[in-house]
Amino acid sequence: PAPAPAPAVPAPPLEPEPIPRAATASPEPQPRRDAPAALVDNPRWRTYPPGSYLRQRLNATQTQFSAQAAGDSYTARILTVPRDRAVETERYLRDLARFFSIRNVMIYPAVAEGAEVFVISYGLYPSEFQAELFIHELPSFFRADRPFTQALAVSQLEAAAHW
Repeated sequence: PAPAPAPAVPAPPLEPEPIPRAATASPEPQPRRDAPAALVDNPRWRTYPPGSYLRQRLNATQTQFSAQAAGDSYTARILTVPRDRAVETERYLRDLARFFSIRNVMIYPAVAEGAEVFVISYGLYPSEFQAELFIHELPSFFRADRPFTQALAVSQLEAAAHW
């Protein structure tokens, strides 16, 4: 007689994959009907080339922040960079775009320790836990900058005075 087959070993449960809200919603943020007209091209960012990720994402983030209520959303804040380092910032964004959808990248101006900076965040998550899962899945060279989760409301407040 043939030997009995070995008992099947159940596969380990899959970890939930962090999915930014933007990936499950419509591709472009839709403004509220009562929102002011979206700022398509903020004059402050015209010093950056029209096709640059930096200029594109600054304008898209400003539009999104002005049209979206924060609610209980979280984001993964992945880098803060001095505003005068636009070339390095553009290179970083291009590297980021090789791994993740650039449409989920948010960039906004802020001030940190008295210096003008750009904050780069990724995704909108329904919970802090899901934003943290995304951070843990980042390649090590992105994690080297010590990303952390942040409530979207905090990001919006931080940016409000600097658009």
